[in-house]
Amino acid sequence: MSVKVSVQDCLSQVELFKPKVATLVSSVSSFQPTDGPDKALKIHNEALAVKDAIEKMKPYAINVQRPVSVADGNTALQVIKELQKSWNTVLDNAIKKKPYIDALPVGNISALLAQDLKLTYDAMLSVANPLIDAAPAELLAEGKATKKEFEDSIKKVLAVYQ
Repeated sequence: MSVKVSVQDCLSQVELFKPKVATLVSSVSSFQPTDGPDKALKIHNEALAVKDAIEKMKPYAINVQRPVSVADGNTALQVIKELQKSWNTVLDNAIKKKPYIDALPVGNISALLAQDLKLTYDAMLSVANPLIDAAPAELLAEGKATKKEFEDSIKKVLAVYQ
């Protein structure tokens, strides 16, 4: 995509992404010690769907029309913070549910989920970095702080899954 897109175009892509995140949040949150490998693999597939959806947003993030207004930047930042709350639910539950994952009778599920988290993290950064670069100066510090919170959260989970 070489055509410049509006912030609203980017946000419309985020709206397509939200249901995938909600599905993943639900599956990870509801994972129980009695669940089997099939449910863990469902979480894996949902995590990959989230990663794929993020990757589809990358051209929009890279090609957003500049300069981005403070109003549009604030709107985008609020949407990102809302998504971050959902993502934090996934990450918190990934830590809480790790003993259940480890107890599954199939090996390497934890490693698979750690890989999913890393791939999703990489995809998120590939979208976050160009969006931060496009942010108005007034929102740059807040955008970078939000990104750092995300990075710190995912690094914490990845450390647990090592």
